Amino acid sequence: TIPQSQPLHYTHRQPTTITVVGIVAGLFLIMYDISGIFSSRRIGLMSMADILVAEVCLIVMLIRFEELDIIQQLEREVKELARQNQQVEQQREKMTEFWSNAQQLTELWLYRTVPRLDLYKEVHSQLEDAPKEDLLTNISGANQK
Repeated sequence: TIPQSQPLHYTHRQPTTITVVGIVAGLFLIMYDISGIFSSRRIGLMSMADILVAEVCLIVMLIRFEELDIIQQLEREVKELARQNQQVEQQREKMTEFWSNAQQLTELWLYRTVPRLDLYKEVHSQLEDAPKEDLLTNISGANQK
């Protein structure tokens, strides 16, 4: 099972709250600019237009926040899956190395140790069957070969 994606630096409500605060602040700035028009302060239409554009952007972002949030969740999930994939790949490499070493050890046992043990068994059995007076000579002869 894939763990549920967790937000990285914020909860889901913080971006929405920040956006709403931005909209309210923008509305206050627009009202301030409008009051400046009537109070003989010189307010440029460009500053009011800039604030209106910012307000529209914030409202669009607030409306599309759920889509943006889903995209961020999917991006986090992709990163998590990539991390898990890397961990699985590392585990696979470790297992391949382990079983390769185990196979080498098995082959060593099968092709070197077992034949030598069979040879020692045969020598031992030959020495058991030999007369006791020739035992020392036969052991010396077996050790030289």
